[in-house]
Amino acid sequence: MLLIGGTVMKKTEDIGILLKQINDALGKDANNKLKKDNLTISQIRFLSYMMESGKERVSLKELEKVFQVSQPTVAGIIKRMKEKGLVKTVQNQEDTRAKDVILSSAGRKMMEEGKRGRDRMEEVLLSGLKPAEQKELRRMLEIVRDSLKQTG
Repeated sequence: MLLIGGTVMKKTEDIGILLKQINDALGKDANNKLKKDNLTISQIRFLSYMMESGKERVSLKELEKVFQVSQPTVAGIIKRMKEKGLVKTVQNQEDTRAKDVILSSAGRKMMEEGKRGRDRMEEVLLSGLKPAEQKELRRMLEIVRDSLKQTG
């Protein structure tokens, strides 16, 4: 809001600023929930990848490639998740020098709870919109996303 000549006027925000404000609010909410569970964004990304890959085992080497991080980084993230009981490590079946990671039942449960939380947040985000407006918003956001891909 701007105060101009004693009159309060609503300031029109750039789309980029609005998107950042939404992203910041979502990030703050996610970080508060992660902090409560003593997790990091990197750990959640690894767990999400493992859950969504459909594979029972994921190699440490695969995680390095997918997330474009070094072997020590992957090893550290997996070590901390192992200490929390979210994953287990086992010997790779093809290369006995390598290790694979398996999502534990506790890790799987945490990811399922996280999915329910994301679903609830999406309901909140869309609650002020009619179904047709929700569909249109999604369509327009996809267009914006695709436009950004073309510039890079």
